[in-house]
Amino acid sequence: FNFAYGEGGRDEFQKDKYEDQAAGALEEAYEAVGEILRANRSKKTDVVLYTKKEYDFHFGGSQLGQALGFYSGKIRINGAERFTPDVKATLVHEYTHAVVDELTDARRIPVWVNEGLATYVENEWRLTHHLAEADNRLKGALKKGAAAGQLPSLTQLNVSFASLSNPRVGYATAEKAVRILIGARGVDNFVQFLRDCRTESFEELLQNRYTTKLADLDYEVKSEFQR
Repeated sequence: FNFAYGEGGRDEFQKDKYEDQAAGALEEAYEAVGEILRANRSKKTDVVLYTKKEYDFHFGGSQLGQALGFYSGKIRINGAERFTPDVKATLVHEYTHAVVDELTDARRIPVWVNEGLATYVENEWRLTHHLAEADNRLKGALKKGAAAGQLPSLTQLNVSFASLSNPRVGYATAEKAVRILIGARGVDNFVQFLRDCRTESFEELLQNRYTTKLADLDYEVKSEFQR
């Protein structure tokens, strides 16, 4: 990882301490993503460390203002005072985006694939750390939405998830679709599928590799949530 700083909001001692904590958490993310996906980045990942004040100045007025961090060519960390399990889960999620960025051309895959895979890896990490708490309200909303035909379609999830009226439903829907595909042919085939999207049409690959169309995958996602 290559580290940089938002501005000058920390002295040298604070920077060294914070960077050590961030490096440790990101090394955990590196190991976790490599183990779950059996793939990883070969290049170093750029990371920008902000204080909370710096992050709020740059992103506080945007849809990303409340995020613990995000990835946009670099991982940007929102001034965490402590690297709690939730912050570490966020780093696993955002580092997965960095891996996808190297595996494929993210512009050639739908947003829901990118976000769904990052959420899948994060959820697998949470499970191994006994952090997967049942969210009965979200589960109820997903089941009710699926039964009423009100869940967003995968096509509708080809947008910034921060812009969704209910991002949590969007992440859960995308994660379920990715989980179905990984369950069908395994994680290695899914990773190769992403690599091949660099040069081949996503929808054609989806049909050729998984013998399914987006509409069929939508139906399967909704069926899963109704169980």
